[in-house]
Amino acid sequence: MAPKNFADPSYEPSDDDLNELMRLAFASVPAEESSRRAKLREDIARERQAVLARLRESRR
Repeated sequence: MAPKNFADPSYEPSDDDLNELMRLAFASVPAEESSRRAKLREDIARERQAVLARLRESRR
C-alpha cells in the first residue's frame, strides 16, 4: 500500500481517510475548550472578589 499523500492533487482520499484526518486534527479541541472554560471561571471568580472588596471599601 502506497503512503497517503494528501498534498498530491491526484490523490483521492476515501471517506475513512478524511474521517481519520479530521479525528486527528480536532482531537485536542475538547481538552483545550475545557482548559479555557476553567481559566475563564477562575478569572471571573478573581474579578468578583476584587469587585466585592472595592464595594465593601466604598461603603466605609
